[in-house]
Amino acid sequence: MRTTCLPALVSALVLALICVAPAPAATGARSAPIGAILQATRDKGEIDRASEGTTIYDGDSLTTGGTNTMLARLGGPQMFLISNSAVVVHGIANGFSATLTSGTIAASAGKGQTFQLMADGLTVQPFGAAPAVARMTLINATQVELTSEKGVLQVSMGDETDTIEEGKSYRLELEPEAEPNSAQSGKGTTPAGKNRFKKIAIIVLLGAASIITWRALVSPDAP
Repeated sequence: MRTTCLPALVSALVLALICVAPAPAATGARSAPIGAILQATRDKGEIDRASEGTTIYDGDSLTTGGTNTMLARLGGPQMFLISNSAVVVHGIANGFSATLTSGTIAASAGKGQTFQLMADGLTVQPFGAAPAVARMTLINATQVELTSEKGVLQVSMGDETDTIEEGKSYRLELEPEAEPNSAQSGKGTTPAGKNRFKKIAIIVLLGAASIITWRALVSPDAP
C-alpha cells in the first residue's frame, strides 16, 4: 500500500504533518475519488498551499499532527480535523462516512446531504434532511464527546437510538455488548447484553486556533 504524506514539499528535517494513506483495492487499483482537501495548515497556522486540491479516495486514512488542521469537501458535505486527529473515510449516498480513531472531527451537511461519524460502535448522523453540523471527540475507548452546532443529530449504538438537539453537548458513556455466559449449569446460555450509551450533559469549548476554519463549517449551505 502506497502512503502519500502532505505537504509533499516539506523538507526532510520536518516530520510530515498531514498524511493520506489510501486503502488497497481488490484489483490493486486506486479506489474511487470521493473529495478533496480545501485547506490545510502547518504549525503556527501557516497555510499549506501544496496540500490544497489533493484528491481524497474512498478508504483513505487522514491524519493531522502537531498543531495542524485539515478542511476537506467529501461530495457535498465538509469535514474538519483539528490537530492530532485521525479518521478513515468512505463515500456514501449524498455524503460520506468517517471512522474516528483519535482526536476530533467536525462535519457539515447541507439540506438533503448527510454524513456518518463513527467511533467504537457509535454512529452519529443528521436527523432528517435538514442542514446539520456536528463535532465529535474521541476521549477513550468508552467515552465520546458530541456537540450539535446546527440541526438535530441522531445517535445510535446497536439497537439503541437517541437524538442531540441543536446547541447541546454531551459526553456519551459507551457500554459495549456483554459476552454470553454459558457456564451456568442447567440454565444453558444466557442472552447477550445490548450495546448501550449514556448521555451526560457537558459544556465543550472550541480552541481559539481552530475557530476561523471551523466557522466555515457552521454554514453548510454556503458555497
